[in-house]
Amino acid sequence: MNKTHLALFSGSFDPFTNAHLNIVERASSLFDKLYVGIGINPNKKSLLSIEERVNLIHEVCTKFSNVEVISYSGLTVDWAQAHGVTTLIRGIRSIKDYEFERDLYLMNKHLAPSIDTLFIPSSENLSFISSSFIKELLFSGGSIRGLLPDTIAQILEEKQKSGLWESDN
Repeated sequence: MNKTHLALFSGSFDPFTNAHLNIVERASSLFDKLYVGIGINPNKKSLLSIEERVNLIHEVCTKFSNVEVISYSGLTVDWAQAHGVTTLIRGIRSIKDYEFERDLYLMNKHLAPSIDTLFIPSSENLSFISSSFIKELLFSGGSIRGLLPDTIAQILEEKQKSGLWESDN
């Protein structure tokens, strides 16, 4: 009997960037199935609703036949265990990211010893992109083109032009 190797790449993905897409592309080639999981945090104000993020990420990931986009609430390791996931995927851009992610890995390992974590470094040409920088650019009138998939950039630009957000986000 063949064992299916399942992985979960989780985050808020608000918004989902080209750096995230690069991690999905690389991780999807390593596993039988890759879940892109959008964690629901009701205490966090988001640019895009959970439904919008699920739909947009699904749209940009259709070229990967083994990728499924989901949303979940609660602990990531609880969702992973309930769905047979054996590996969590984490993108790393810098030493600062590594320090945070290492602590998260240790906590997750404590909570769910059977689940491992794979750190995937960002491609050099994408390592400066973060959702926080995208938000800052968006609210300052800077161009977000080339930093996220065109579909997502277009939606964000349309929302910005329509005045859906105030500049204090």
